[in-house]
Amino acid sequence: MAKALNPDKTAQERQKAAKAAMFAYEDARKLFPAGSADSERTRKKGYRAHDMANRPVDEWVLD
Repeated sequence: MAKALNPDKTAQERQKAAKAAMFAYEDARKLFPAGSADSERTRKKGYRAHDMANRPVDEWVLD
């Protein structure tokens, strides 16, 4: 996700990194017990990565 948020990378590189993060968070979520704090945290990060991966880079809001 850090690469997706790096303004020094090109838009294409950031979009690709966001898509990779989206899948990584989905995989990580499967490792945690359902309903645990870790599962909820990775679910929220996965949703954010999904939103970033599916929105044009120029519309991203970087925190």
